[in-house]
Parts: sequence; C-alpha cells; structure tokens
Amino acid sequence: MAVSIRRCTEADVEAVMGFINDHWRNGHILAVSRPLFDWQHACGDGTYNFLLAWDSASRLLGVLGYIPAGRYNPTLATADDLIWLALWKIRPDAGQAGLGLALLRELGRLYPGAQIGVNGINATHPPMYRSLGFQSDELRQYYLTNPQDTGGLIGGTDGRALPVPLPGIATFRSLDAVALTSLSLPMDGEPVTPAKNSTYFVRRFLDHPFYHYRVLAVELEGEIRAILATRVDQHGQSRALRIVDFCGDERVLAQCGTALAEVIDSTGAQYVDFWQFGLSEQYLFAAGFAVVTGTGPIVPSYFEPFVPARARIFFAIKTGRGRAPRVFKADGDQDRPNKIEAA
Repeated sequence: MAVSIRRCTEADVEAVMGFINDHWRNGHILAVSRPLFDWQHACGDGTYNFLLAWDSASRLLGVLGYIPAGRYNPTLATADDLIWLALWKIRPDAGQAGLGLALLRELGRLYPGAQIGVNGINATHPPMYRSLGFQSDELRQYYLTNPQDTGGLIGGTDGRALPVPLPGIATFRSLDAVALTSLSLPMDGEPVTPAKNSTYFVRRFLDHPFYHYRVLAVELEGEIRAILATRVDQHGQSRALRIVDFCGDERVLAQCGTALAEVIDSTGAQYVDFWQFGLSEQYLFAAGFAVVTGTGPIVPSYFEPFVPARARIFFAIKTGRGRAPRVFKADGDQDRPNKIEAA
C-alpha cells in the first residue's frame, strides 16, 4: 500500500492528537491539551511541526513531532538551527518497514544542513542513534539542599550529609523581557550547540503560557556573566527549585553558592537541581553541588505526577559542526507540563 509523508496542517491536528492517545500513551498531555499542542508545535501559518505518514486509505501510520530552535527565535533558523525531535512513533500495525527512518529523512530534506537532537530517549535507544551518526550520552543531575529544610522530598539519605551551598561572590538578579532582550549572548563569546540568544530565552521561558519561569542574571564584579532559567516544582507543601537552562561563562558557576542559597530560601525550596551535559563539573562542585548516583540519596525529578525515585535522561545529538554540545533539561520537550488544569 502506498504511503505519503507530509507536514501536519490545521485539519490534521485532531487525528494527530488521537494517534498520540491511541498509540503513544492514553491521556498524554499532547493528546488532551490543544493549547499546549498549539504552543509547542503551531507555526502560525496553518501548519504544525509534525511530519505525518498516511496510507492510501487515509490511515495515519506514523508521526514525527519536532521543535526547531527557530520556534523561539527566527534568526536561529537561518544561522545555527537545531531541530529537537519531540515525539516519534509508528503504529505497530503499520506494516511498512523503515517508515520511521523515512520520516527522519524527510525532516532532513525539509531542513537541509540542520543539526538534529533528541532529549529524553529510551535507555535502550542510544545504539540505534549512534548507528545513525548521532552522539549519545546522558544528562547528569546535580543538586544542592537547603540546610534549613531538607524536608521529605529527598529519600535514601541513610544519615549521610547532604550537599549544601558553598560561599561565592556572584549575585543573582531577576530579568524581565526588556532587560533580557538587551543582553548579548553568549557572554563568553564561545559558540555552543545548540545556539541560544536573548530572544530565545524570552520566548521559551518568559512567554511560556503554562509554566512560570524566572530568568536570573548571574553577576560577578558588576558584570553579567551568565543567565539561568529556573522554575519551582511542588509536591504537597514541599518545593524543589529547578535550573532548566544556562547560557554564558561556565566558570561563574563556581561563585554561585551564596546566591543559590538565597534563592533556595526565598522560594521555600528543599533543594535545587540542575540536569546538564557539557559544563565542566568542577565549577558546580566549587559551588557545593553533588551528583545524583545510583547508590546515593534519592533526589526526585518528576513531579507531574510526583515520582519518589531517581531518574535518568538520555539524549542524542548530531551537530556536524565540530562543536561540543551543551544540553539541559529544557532542551527539546523535556521540561513541559504533563498536567494542565482544564486541559
């Protein structure tokens, strides 16, 4: 049976949401929340960032959702675009060998020369991505606790001392859209993958319709050296502060311990965590961070719903630019709502 692959249009959205519900996961947020579906994938011209495979009987066989960096800043679409894969699924009864790879090839045809990444892959999939020329690794979760209130979110401590912030001279300042837009990123002048700029941080975080993010300037000796994107998760009366993105000079992180202690206290959080790959961990250790391991304390990562267990986040990326990637939790669609009231 012949198969055709094309971009998703407004008329296809209901079918795509139904496909996600039936063949990915029943009740998945992108199957039940049209506002989130539109926020993440609508292009504003009647098309959506999904590739769809249809058979001749108009049966939807597979989907490939993706998020171009240009979704948050059009200038990145012509300079250093990176396409994050978001949801890639072929229905089990499709009967078409190689259909998933055909969708990926079509994406490459639509965005020739673009870098491609996927954040949050199945733990068994890294070999497949490596066979396709991707670099594959995993993010590591670093954390600091509130010495005044470790609360009940962290488990498995067995009486062990938990990491607390170490003194540092950097300070934080909250940035609104106007202040953020005036910055030139990255502050260290080094090209990184994926590329991000101030407009990206405004649209990805400050303009988010469901999550409340704060973007913090990291200042050292009167100069902004980096920015952090943060938000707060809550379980019952307990809170965790999440650093979900970073841009700037990684060395300044070594001086952030005191500032982190202040923001942990001001948000009422029991801990702050930072999922990342590509930053030199020596600077995180200098601020007091420790790494979550498979045998140490249990530092929860998932709050929608809350899961009192350790997590792992694997990623794959193909840059083709000879640049070492920096990957954070908010890259791709890892940091998105799983629950929305009145979705």
